Amino acid sequence: MAKTPSLYAIFKDYGKQETFTCDGCQRVLKKAWSDDDALEEMQARFPTADYSDTLMFCDDCVEKMKSPTPF
Repeated sequence: MAKTPSLYAIFKDYGKQETFTCDGCQRVLKKAWSDDDALEEMQARFPTADYSDTLMFCDDCVEKMKSPTPF
């Protein structure tokens, strides 16, 4: 009988540069682009923002934030 993979396999790359933890849903995901490229875009789009303490969100969480909240 083959041993089943661990339920915690998603966390095996935690802490490496090519992954990040979404500050919205807390999933550990692969980065689609470099930190330098992301910072460059952020500075171009939001030139007056303070970049010393930023949050990182996955595409799913960004879409949720964009959608209007029904009342």
